[in-house]
Amino acid sequence: MKDRLSGENIPLADLSFPAPVHDEADHDPKTSLDYGDGTHIENDDAVHLLHNTHDGKPEDDGTLDEGHLDDENKLTVRESIRAYPMAIFWCLAVSMCVIMEGYDAILVSNLFAFPSFQRKYGTFVGVTEQTQSGYQLSPAWMAAVGNASGVGAFFGTLLNGHVVSRYGQKRVLIGSLVLLSSFIFLTFFAPTIEVLFLGQILCGFPWGVFATTAPAYASEVLPMSLRVYFTSWTNMCFIIGQLLAAGVLRACLGLNGEWGFRLPFAGQWVWPIFLIPLLCFAPESPWHLVRQRRYDEAERSLRRLRSSHRINHEGNHHDNRHGENDSDAVIKKTLASIIHTNKLEESLSVGTSYADCFRGFELRRTEIACVCFAGQILAGSSFAYNASYFFEQVGLSPKTTYTLNLAGTGLALAGTVMNWICVMPYVGRRTIYIGGMLAMSLELFAVGVLNFFADAGTNTTASAAATFSANASADAGAGAGAGANAAASGVSRVSVVSLLQASLTLIWTLTFQLSVGQLGWSLPAEIGSTRLRQKTICLARNAYYIASVVAGIVQPYLMNPEALNARGYAGFVWGTTAWWVFMWALRRLPETKGRSFEELDVLFAKGVPAVGFESADVGALQEEDHEDEYNRE
Repeated sequence: MKDRLSGENIPLADLSFPAPVHDEADHDPKTSLDYGDGTHIENDDAVHLLHNTHDGKPEDDGTLDEGHLDDENKLTVRESIRAYPMAIFWCLAVSMCVIMEGYDAILVSNLFAFPSFQRKYGTFVGVTEQTQSGYQLSPAWMAAVGNASGVGAFFGTLLNGHVVSRYGQKRVLIGSLVLLSSFIFLTFFAPTIEVLFLGQILCGFPWGVFATTAPAYASEVLPMSLRVYFTSWTNMCFIIGQLLAAGVLRACLGLNGEWGFRLPFAGQWVWPIFLIPLLCFAPESPWHLVRQRRYDEAERSLRRLRSSHRINHEGNHHDNRHGENDSDAVIKKTLASIIHTNKLEESLSVGTSYADCFRGFELRRTEIACVCFAGQILAGSSFAYNASYFFEQVGLSPKTTYTLNLAGTGLALAGTVMNWICVMPYVGRRTIYIGGMLAMSLELFAVGVLNFFADAGTNTTASAAATFSANASADAGAGAGAGANAAASGVSRVSVVSLLQASLTLIWTLTFQLSVGQLGWSLPAEIGSTRLRQKTICLARNAYYIASVVAGIVQPYLMNPEALNARGYAGFVWGTTAWWVFMWALRRLPETKGRSFEELDVLFAKGVPAVGFESADVGALQEEDHEDEYNRE
């Protein structure tokens, strides 16, 4: 591998580990190891580490407790559920914080088409087919309010990378929930568009914390077989929030006055009420505690996360001679494995600052995480996902618009479940992401092509209306009737094309959640090294927010009838960006399915190309380095 500063090749055999101090008088099962930095490991895991360490360097296998790691990696989904029931519970609880960001993600953008919201914060522009209330927000304010929470989340995410490293995920989450409860008052009582804008920015700070903490927590407390499901569970929580928002908006559509849009804002207070007391009892991530060298607390956290029963699985035989102490041995070995991986990354010069994310092979990992997350926006989500405003601009009624919006969110939920059951267990992450991005690009191009037919229908209607007017004044008989029939035909064509475009956006939503919607969350949580995972996810999420802000500025100008009024032609814009991500993924996106964090460290350190990740033999790569070192000596 290459040194991140000098660029020279360094064999894996040269990676230096602190030499453990051990007492020769103590043997299995009482052996203990004590690193000079305060690391202290006891019993069976210490025996294995002792047998695999010589003069501060790993022996030929290059790993700590390889058998234990293999056992953990070979657990099936069912066995992992039995082994880690409380870890699953706490992952579900932590991820529920993301429901609030998902709720807001479609709340404000869909309120732009809400008649009472338009009358409160918009200006009168006249009643038209596209503006049935007569009021519209200016494109500038639509862009500002629509992106305000994203701007706040950007800075909240950056701050989160620092505070989580110091205080841990649990305390940061609770503090963010308390702050959010206060900031919601601004959006609920906002008398002007300016106050609403400020409230959205402040609410964005804790939302940025939630979106980056949940997948990091899941990836650190669960075994490999559950990792992708519960990092992508964050996306499911996002969808649940969107589904709740769509339902609330549909229910409030008939309310008169300002309560029609203020009640949806008030719904955001529900979650902190029960999440704050619940998370007070959550265990901290053992990986964070190990990085803080709080090993006793890390062991206690592992005990709370893992079942007290030893899980056997087919093809692996476990020694049960220690009876009730069997679970203790597994927990200690797990702790030793975490310590080993942390020290491996220290020896690879993996730091813990944001700057380290852009050095050496970590730069490649950061690039992949950022593009994968930003790919959710570049795939066209600001246009096609929960596209109430687009539906209104192509002439659909408010009732039809919000019914389609609710149906789209339901499809998103169904797509997520289908992905878990039918796709992810059998297909690699790389294949899913590439296939989904290609399909979405083609669907968006189809929306753009259909708009040519919509314009043809509109021109027919306008021409027929002119004919009808002329004939009506000259001859109230047959000529007027022919003009009316032609006008009706044009209107019918526009309606059919509008429904086809709306249907394509729903198909796009299903495709999105079958692929990029899920993996945009799970891939950044898997790609980063363990020491930089939180910061890698934060940078990736910020890439998402940057793309979201840019898209949020562009999209209103594309769609607003007072601006470009592009309507379905916007599909060409987002279809092109989706195609670009598809081409990038073909060349740069590696396969992470079935790889442990230690294996990913080696593959990235060796510079294995993306297409070679799935078939690469990590053991052979390590053996090559050992042989090269032997030949040099």
